[in-house]
Amino acid sequence: MTPDWNQASLAELTAHIVAVHHSFCREQMARLAAELVSAAAENTRQAATLAGLKTGFQRLSRELTGHLSKEETVLFPLIERIETARRNGTPPPASSFGSVANPIRMMILEHGEAERALEQMRAASHGFQAPEDAGPRVQELCRALQAFDADLACHVELEDKILFPRAVAMEREAARPG
Repeated sequence: MTPDWNQASLAELTAHIVAVHHSFCREQMARLAAELVSAAAENTRQAATLAGLKTGFQRLSRELTGHLSKEETVLFPLIERIETARRNGTPPPASSFGSVANPIRMMILEHGEAERALEQMRAASHGFQAPEDAGPRVQELCRALQAFDADLACHVELEDKILFPRAVAMEREAARPG
């Protein structure tokens, strides 16, 4: 049974995002990057499409690698400290970038950049659909890209629609006197 992320603690939600979505993303980025290189080299009929997907995916992977790291090392720990402060009735922690809303805005912008990269990749591959004459390797690659895309959409929705608004609201509540 999936927890109600609107009710769970933010620490539980960030732990879930890291353990499930960030882990999946990292595993699949490594696997798919290698698969795209191999598939592009082997499949002359789909060479142009696969080369475009490979280039787009490499760019997306570079962006996501930095993004995941910033969330895990800066933003999520700050959100957890804000939650602890609220629970303890103490002021929220001071940070070098002011409100938690500031790094959240940056993460949302980066989510938009990732979505634009995925849109280009979807367009180039007709929604990650393997051509009719594609072999099993390309078919599996397209299925894996679809799964990556779906998981990233779920991951971004958890952050943008649940985690981030709750963190901003919690920071405001923790900042209110007594």
